[in-house]
Amino acid sequence: MRTLILFACLGVAASPAFASRWGCEVLLCLSNPAGPTAVAECVPPIKKLWRALRKGKPFPTCDLQDGNDADGTYARRGWTHYDTCPTGTTELAEGRLAAPASTQTSRFGVLVNTRGVVRGIGSGDNVRLVTDSRSGGSSLPQKVCVHQARSSAKTRNGTGYQPVALYDRLVTLNAHTSPRVIDVYIDRQLVQRVRW
Repeated sequence: MRTLILFACLGVAASPAFASRWGCEVLLCLSNPAGPTAVAECVPPIKKLWRALRKGKPFPTCDLQDGNDADGTYARRGWTHYDTCPTGTTELAEGRLAAPASTQTSRFGVLVNTRGVVRGIGSGDNVRLVTDSRSGGSSLPQKVCVHQARSSAKTRNGTGYQPVALYDRLVTLNAHTSPRVIDVYIDRQLVQRVRW
């Protein structure tokens, strides 16, 4: 009964076929913004999911309504070290430079302080480890998300100047250790990314 009530809240109907019950429980639990095991009833199906995925088994399916994902509610496994950009922001294109709009510039439009300048990596899906020559360690760069370009400036590099866009909102996202993700879609919109 609780499963049917929760599916009603999601705007989907549970299939009468019980073969997909576990898959539907998994989908429901993964879509919880508080986390997949925040509800006690979700602990057993999610633990079963983690065990199955570690053994290389396929992701369980949930047949909704007419037996397919026609309503756009489903989960998909993926591989990325980065979260999606916060609502209202977009990924800064790979190689592009950005800084906060509050960054000071000289009267010639050159940045006075380059400390806040960041380089975009796009989605981050093609990023490689960056080696720090001082420490000898490797790390993944931060993903940059931006909103509303206000103006542009320039910054010096070894051979001349590079353009820098100044944004009213600039967010950096650290890379996660685990790149294994499950993205949950409702009405074909990504609503939750869960790492395992």
